[in-house]
Amino acid sequence: MTCRFSINPKLPEFIFHFIGSDDNTFGDIEVREENSSRIIQTIENETDPGLVFPQHIESVLSAVDANFDGYNDLAILSNCGGTGNCAYDFFLYDPSTNQFVPNRFLSDLSSPEFHEEKKRVTTHSHGSAADWERDTYQFEKGRYILIHQEISSWDRDTDVVTVLTYELRDGKMVLVDSSTEHQ
Repeated sequence: MTCRFSINPKLPEFIFHFIGSDDNTFGDIEVREENSSRIIQTIENETDPGLVFPQHIESVLSAVDANFDGYNDLAILSNCGGTGNCAYDFFLYDPSTNQFVPNRFLSDLSSPEFHEEKKRVTTHSHGSAADWERDTYQFEKGRYILIHQEISSWDRDTDVVTVLTYELRDGKMVLVDSSTEHQ
């Protein structure tokens, strides 16, 4: 499989080629610039097509400006669970080296969505219809800061769902709302 992305309007397009593996994974990704046969980087990848279903093959590799620096970065879909939680391996583009550098923090997020205008990342994870978490991170001074969090938990013995809402205030996450509801 081969994909093409613009990383920045001032740069040539980049071509990403999944070389495939004998174990039926997509395999490592060879990266080169448009109109060049020279491989500038090989990114290790073990994505198994069976672990990303029901997502479409086109969503396995995407370009997103994950650190809001004007350069698109890579998100490689590594797996999706039955509850809709998706995990990605993130590689941030470094213009000084012309390489994509792994980012552990972003790779540990569940189903991230990027909001460029506010420089925010929202995530969500679901354990069930009533057990879930939503987090919002603000990107400031080169790092992601948790600024809002909602956690829903279902007590199956009492059939009560509790939703806790936290916000960042004076540098600490503070409980700002708590609600309970019988199912």
